[in-house]
Amino acid sequence: MRDLFLAAAVGLVCVGCQPFTTAPPAAAPEAVEQLQPAVAPAGPYPVAYVIDGDTIAVITDPGADPVRVRLIGLDSPEDTQTLECFGPEATARTTELLAAISVWLETDPSQGEVDKYGCTPAFVWTGPDGGTLVNAELIAGGFAHEYTYDQPRRYQQQFQARENTARTTGVGLWSADTCDGGP
Repeated sequence: MRDLFLAAAVGLVCVGCQPFTTAPPAAAPEAVEQLQPAVAPAGPYPVAYVIDGDTIAVITDPGADPVRVRLIGLDSPEDTQTLECFGPEATARTTELLAAISVWLETDPSQGEVDKYGCTPAFVWTGPDGGTLVNAELIAGGFAHEYTYDQPRRYQQQFQARENTARTTGVGLWSADTCDGGP
């Protein structure tokens, strides 16, 4: 009901929304492999703002407009043009992870420099030598699902394993009381 009210209030369409309660993000299981950057990520870049659960804007050049960055390897429910179930929660979690910090960006040769939406595809790290890989954190917490667009890419198997664990444990968008248990 809250999602329907929100959709009506902002003039958006709600796709597949069900009433649900939001539990705090579940911690990733202990056995999850700690990821490290495969190549030295570029940065630090201040996060200007979060666009949605899988897209952010970073300042790569202080004199220029922020660059839109799409997090590689995942897809989160939308809450911008079309309001999808668990979209606001995905955006809120991305904001919680990235608000007022600088990030390091690791690119993947399989993705190209700019995607069809004009975004720079990247793995987003909270530290230069690792820290948290935000892409993996969102999948593990059930705020996004693993997504392979065209061809295999770095961390694909690790992201798939995190999604399987999130599904199995029923966290986030995989919980029984949200979106009929998945996207």
